[in-house]
Amino acid sequence: MNQFSSFRTRVSRRPRTALAAVVGTVALVVVFARDWSDAPASPPEAASPAQVIPPRVPLRMVFRPLFKTPDHTFEAGAAFLARVPFCPDPVLFTALQNIGPAGGYHTQALAESLADTVSGIELRDAYTGEKVLSPEIEALRISGAAPLGTPSAAGDVAAFRARGSRHLASCLLSEESAPPAPGSHVWLAFGTAPPRGDGETPAAGPSPRVHHGRVMESRDGLLYYTLDDPGLPLRGSAGAPVLAEGGRVVGIHLGSAAGEGRVFGIATPVSRLLAPLRAACQSETHTAATGGTAQK
Repeated sequence: MNQFSSFRTRVSRRPRTALAAVVGTVALVVVFARDWSDAPASPPEAASPAQVIPPRVPLRMVFRPLFKTPDHTFEAGAAFLARVPFCPDPVLFTALQNIGPAGGYHTQALAESLADTVSGIELRDAYTGEKVLSPEIEALRISGAAPLGTPSAAGDVAAFRARGSRHLASCLLSEESAPPAPGSHVWLAFGTAPPRGDGETPAAGPSPRVHHGRVMESRDGLLYYTLDDPGLPLRGSAGAPVLAEGGRVVGIHLGSAAGEGRVFGIATPVSRLLAPLRAACQSETHTAATGGTAQK
């Protein structure tokens, strides 16, 4: 049984519920096969959404990325810019699955050779649809990263050092060594850009920037959570940031499932990728400082 079918929790008194999960453009079937007769049907009670302050997400922080490769250019999923204490420049994060069949690319990019696959990334604001001046990117080699559904140590993540990104907004990456506890408030920062009128400016008003949810559990290297809005359009949301109170990123959204009037999200917890990310940033910094050739 792979990690898709192991995404299990009791969402009703029935022991099994099959849900269709969308990751980018690929439909995934998620089976809830465990009847938690000895566990609560919902996470522990916490403060209601009205009692917590949603994180502020500025424009030009969450994007729709257009990936450039030697043989293809395609837009897939979401991406966001974050500040990482141990990296000299902000880092652009997305899901590795976006650079593969799930995102419309003919083959799956590998973490070890990401620099040879992605030569550039153009960014479009996820909320307004406006193009932004894209930074110069360098792929960071995240050891052990792999797309969702493939065994990995670091999870489904792709990261790029973003030089020349001062004109863009960025969030902070959580440095907590463990994912948020069940019942914790989280927000998915993602919006569906409105239809474009002349190809350069948005033709409609902005969409909501954050969507509230609660953590269900953290298991098998993944963070599971529910979202309040059962009608939330999440197609192409893989790679969007999952934020905790205060606005720090605690997860990278990978996909969703809908059923029983609820929406469930799956994410790579940031705590899982901190160590390989630190190693990648330090390796890249050391290479540049010693006059070697950094990843292109």
